[in-house]
Amino acid sequence: MDDRSNTKTNASLNMTPTEYEALRKLSKQTNIIIKPADKGNAVVIQDRSDYIFEAEKQLSDSNYYKLIAAPLAPTNIEKLTEILNELCTDNFITKNQCDFLMPQPDYKNRHFYLLPKIHKAKESWTVPHKIPPGRPIVSDCGSESSHICSYIDSFLTPLATKHDSHIKDTLDFISKIRGKIIPKGSILFTGDVTSLYTNMELGRNMEVVVEQLRSNPVDGRPDSHILNLLQTIIYNNDFEFNGKKLSCHCIESM
Repeated sequence: MDDRSNTKTNASLNMTPTEYEALRKLSKQTNIIIKPADKGNAVVIQDRSDYIFEAEKQLSDSNYYKLIAAPLAPTNIEKLTEILNELCTDNFITKNQCDFLMPQPDYKNRHFYLLPKIHKAKESWTVPHKIPPGRPIVSDCGSESSHICSYIDSFLTPLATKHDSHIKDTLDFISKIRGKIIPKGSILFTGDVTSLYTNMELGRNMEVVVEQLRSNPVDGRPDSHILNLLQTIIYNNDFEFNGKKLSCHCIESM
């Protein structure tokens, strides 16, 4: 069997031995970063120093991020465990479900990374023609709250999709406007929000969720527990980058 076969599917890789060896050597390089582009399905190979420069430039903004001395996970685990046990005691979830949602001993710390925005005009890059801006992402995979986030999402997604303004994707938008007659004199325009997620007001976010839960009551839905879980998670969001521990503190409602 080809020793380059995929170990999960046993399917041969669709590259020549030379290409495979080149890719293997490239992946071992420590002076570069390989990331998917933010848009366009491209792959970006970037000097590690340039990538770190852009990341640390963003993370130095004290409006959104702050350095912390120790991870927040231990405190989160204590709070989340207490809420999950209450859910189980109150018969909203089974013992098996509770065990699945519980923070695991081998949880992973969240990690910050960037998706390079190479689609932006090079003149507008962080360092023109050299260092593109990056879309900040915090990976929650395997964290102490990753399963709980999916649990919360199962209740909130049906509420979010009820809004008249909800658009799932481009095809959904096209289906909504197909056949519509645009009145004469109308102006069509698009808008974009700068740093959408980091500019969210956490207090207002919680208010909206409370409003939606109250406006859309469902028998047997553990509203107070959902809110307690959500509040614990969004107000205690920490991560690591380049050996530093940080916390993201989105702006509060005034």
